[in-house]
Amino acid sequence: MKSESDDRLTDWRNIFDNGKAFSLRSLRDGATSGIKSLYTGSSVTQEPQLYSGLPFNGMSDRLAGLEVPCSFLSVGQAFEGTQNVPQHSNTGCKEEAWKVHVRIQGCDLDQGYICGSMEALNVPSAKSSVVTFWEGEIVDNKNYNFFTSQHWGADRSTDLKHWSKFACFAPMKDAVTKDDMQNVDLVNCPYIFMRWKEKCFVNVGPDCGLTIAGFYYICFSRNDGSVDGFYYDPNSSPFQKLELRASCEGRFGHGFPSYSFR
Repeated sequence: MKSESDDRLTDWRNIFDNGKAFSLRSLRDGATSGIKSLYTGSSVTQEPQLYSGLPFNGMSDRLAGLEVPCSFLSVGQAFEGTQNVPQHSNTGCKEEAWKVHVRIQGCDLDQGYICGSMEALNVPSAKSSVVTFWEGEIVDNKNYNFFTSQHWGADRSTDLKHWSKFACFAPMKDAVTKDDMQNVDLVNCPYIFMRWKEKCFVNVGPDCGLTIAGFYYICFSRNDGSVDGFYYDPNSSPFQKLELRASCEGRFGHGFPSYSFR
């Protein structure tokens, strides 16, 4: 049985599947409005912090003339898993696993851009699930590289410490450290590296007890759609691990990895 939220999500998707041209800012504004409508039935009231508009043509599996390198990176793909968060108390510190749902809402490979929604389900300080809208930078050595811009609050040392947490980064660490990006083969790498930055709360206010001041270092598997990540915020517990697996929720049929060959 289709729910009202399913209809709202379908209506939102149709906006981007009609073949019209949109600016990247329109994509972001549409995504936040669609996410807000899906979870609350109303329009977005909190304006996310956005960058300047960039060209974007449509919302399909061919984005700006490039094929999506993996079907798991398609718009509408859902992921589910956990984020491990240390909880401090008078008796010590224990680690809790918060259930997390993520959905990709937009992707522009030519600009190295991706965005989506993230829902944390069992947050102790919140009365309901907490939904945020996030934007991401895809590391492609064209638009973005492994070193984070200063406006996200991380330096080169922080970047290398977090990327080094992923075993698949080891073969390219020396080249990245030396800024020898020409010897870093990302096209044939079975993983896609990204940074995800939560921009605004969708269904709750900023006083919900959570912070979105930090961002995630992401390692995305082209093979099976699994996502591993580490959250960085200098004012939060370090190396909070995010583990997600691709889900068929909200999609028809089964997903299989697909690659573009050159």
